[in-house]
Amino acid sequence: MDSFIKPTKKLRRDGDVANWLQWHKKFKYYHEAIGGAIVLNKVDAYFLPRCNLTYGRHVYFTCSQRKGQTFDTYLAELRKKSETCEFGALGDDLIKDRIVCGIRDNTLSQQLLREHNLTLIQAINTCRSVEVTDKWLEMFQAEVVTHSNVRI
Repeated sequence: MDSFIKPTKKLRRDGDVANWLQWHKKFKYYHEAIGGAIVLNKVDAYFLPRCNLTYGRHVYFTCSQRKGQTFDTYLAELRKKSETCEFGALGDDLIKDRIVCGIRDNTLSQQLLREHNLTLIQAINTCRSVEVTDKWLEMFQAEVVTHSNVRI
């Protein structure tokens, strides 16, 4: 059977993770067919980028909503940054807490802090509704100003 199994092609060592993952998959099949996994684990340790958990969490916990950034964009950024933090079961609670601490609207932040047993879904819905309401008010006020400047 071993005569039908071909070894993988030579690995390019240029730091290309996609190349490594493709080579890894082929090598894994080859290695499993000939019976061995120790080498593969050592090669993984060399080629795969290591995550600095503390740095990833620092980036997450210092993430605040930027001026002009919509709430949904901020939420997507938080979710993306939380992926490398290994929060486990606390993930949703920590995203909710970061929303409360990181949104630009201090009045909204205080409103969320007053809610007992606030959930992530409640925080998201409240932030979205306030953002939409604020946009509607801006449009309405701009329209009122435009109409008040018209003379008959």
